Amino acid sequence: MINIKNLKLSWYSSYKVNKLREMILSILSITKITKVIFIFGCQRSGTTIIQNIISLDPSVKYHGEGDEPYFYDVSTEKHHRLKPQQDVDRILNNELFNYMAIKPLYESQHANNLLKQYSNSKSVWMFRHYQDVIDSHLHYYKYNSHDYIKPFFDKNIKNWLNESIPKDINEFIQQFKLEELSDADAYGLFWIVRNSIYWDIKDNKNVILINYEKLVSQPDVEISKTCKFLNLPYYSFYCNAIRSNAVSKKVNFTLQDSIKEKCEDIYNRLIEKS
Repeated sequence: MINIKNLKLSWYSSYKVNKLREMILSILSITKITKVIFIFGCQRSGTTIIQNIISLDPSVKYHGEGDEPYFYDVSTEKHHRLKPQQDVDRILNNELFNYMAIKPLYESQHANNLLKQYSNSKSVWMFRHYQDVIDSHLHYYKYNSHDYIKPFFDKNIKNWLNESIPKDINEFIQQFKLEELSDADAYGLFWIVRNSIYWDIKDNKNVILINYEKLVSQPDVEISKTCKFLNLPYYSFYCNAIRSNAVSKKVNFTLQDSIKEKCEDIYNRLIEKS
């Protein structure tokens, strides 16, 4: 997680200073086209960390997941969903920054289409070990896990979770009964679905795949690689934003064997690709 207090140049990451730098840059900017940097991946996988690091660059403005004006209002059922392209285009046309970092995690299954719609855009796709993601869900998500993944088992529910599930993954899910799943198993299935959709975009040259564990253990390598891919300058002090103890936490849950095996298979394939 981000630890701003440990940044060598704390003034650089100050919220008020960043806002001042953004305002000055927007006034002086001569850019005509704002390029979009999309952050995709599964929830609780380090997407906020990478977005915050990228946004330390004063040429980058960011909007977090669900932040207006790019996302629907919190009072609507579509909260966290990206607004239609014509609305996003209208907002982008009024931006004066070189880059706009947006994190539409609920749209990760539509990553290919979004990158086609915004031809000047690039994307970072984050993934993290399933044990830490499940543990994070168990600690930070307060709602019922069965209610959360219920759309997987009821195709009549119109929900973002049901969009673009790979056929083999859907068949794997249907072998289980929702009421018999533990909370950990439920979030394990969620991890499987949200990470399996990466393979639809794996060959897109405008996407860089970043592993959370590598980001923590080798921040200089992973952050500099990401900045180079995005055509942004890299500064070594960015690495101080990473906590070295943010991985491989001790967990107190177990998964059904088949769910664990599927998680292992997907995670290993992602590691090979990253």
